[in-house]
Amino acid sequence: MVRDNLINNCPVALESIKVAYAIFGPDATSLQEKMVWRRLEHVDHSYVETPPEIISCNLNTVVVADLVFVNGLPFLVLIISL
Repeated sequence: MVRDNLINNCPVALESIKVAYAIFGPDATSLQEKMVWRRLEHVDHSYVETPPEIISCNLNTVVVADLVFVNGLPFLVLIISL
């Protein structure tokens, strides 16, 4: 529509649309219709026993850790409540 000048007084240039598509990618709603659900791998919940001397110093401290992947890059997310 922009390429053929079908929208009167459109302030957006065709080059701007191409740049936005390169940055943000395709529309999320159109991707949802085309994606196939894959079976996820089982996550092994492993717990590490905390030594008693650390527990006695930090009775009211709670630490929660999670691994998050953003665009294939792993990030460790920690939440610490004192």
